[in-house]
Amino acid sequence: MSAIEPTAIRQRIATAIGAAETAWRETRFPLPMGRLDSRQVGHVAFAVGLGATAPGTNGRKKTSAGICYASTEINTSITYTLQAGALVSTLDAAIDAGHDLVRAVLTASQSDINLEWLSTSAPTVDADGTLAIISARFRATHNYSLA
Repeated sequence: MSAIEPTAIRQRIATAIGAAETAWRETRFPLPMGRLDSRQVGHVAFAVGLGATAPGTNGRKKTSAGICYASTEINTSITYTLQAGALVSTLDAAIDAGHDLVRAVLTASQSDINLEWLSTSAPTVDADGTLAIISARFRATHNYSLA
């Protein structure tokens, strides 16, 4: 595996989600900005953010080659607009979209990373009852450049 920076992993995952779910769009608000509302995100929007990056648990390092095996947490979320007259059915659709998010992330090229799905949150509905937010967490193991 060649070295890859965490930002390149984030961009690759965002591209994979956009390709798998063409009706979705990436929000201009990066994670972990606070609450989003329906005027800002549209019907279905997604965001991809980076969590912590740490040395891999096996401690492999190739310092002479300038790389270290690493693990980076990837945080993703979707926002789904709920319909006032059909809250239950649109919330079900939002939950299904959360599963679609997981499938879309796992379609990202894994030629130089290994992706592991960690969890998907229960939907959170905003105070207005107009937006459901679902998050999914992943771990990417990869070679990290030390040079």
